[in-house]
Amino acid sequence: MFLKKIEIEAIRRCGADKTKIRFRTRPSTDISEILPYLNATYPDSIYYAKKPSLELKKDDAVILLESEAIVLNELSNTTQGIKFVDWVKDEINRVYKNKDQIEPDYTSKENLSVPELYKNLPQLNCGKCGEVTCLAFATKFVKGEYQLEDCSPLLTAKYKKVKKRLEDYI
Repeated sequence: MFLKKIEIEAIRRCGADKTKIRFRTRPSTDISEILPYLNATYPDSIYYAKKPSLELKKDDAVILLESEAIVLNELSNTTQGIKFVDWVKDEINRVYKNKDQIEPDYTSKENLSVPELYKNLPQLNCGKCGEVTCLAFATKFVKGEYQLEDCSPLLTAKYKKVKKRLEDYI
């Protein structure tokens, strides 16, 4: 067995949707070597080679796998979170067990991640986009619910360079 356990470190409310929760967990071993195999297994996943990390969705949850952390977002309740933690552990072990039959996919998707977008937003939490926080805006932007133009501070001269950098990134 590659991954013996995943320890839950914190359970918090989601920043983007206060009715949901998020789990921050720590795998018992560094999982970075298995991420390209998971990327090949889940075609809708988003692999970030620089970090390395992998973002995938299961049902309505967003799961971010990093070398030494796994974050599960947009969970309905703790029971669902615990089931998803078990599912992630089982999937990592299943893919690891079968990795000799899987061609790893090191293709880094160019999609903008929520943390990357949020880091580059003005972070004013002005609410002009209709969201309470810039993190909520970033989450919905990545889902395709917003455009950069929906963030009115990005349309000002003060944030012109930031907007250009984001446009180049996406």
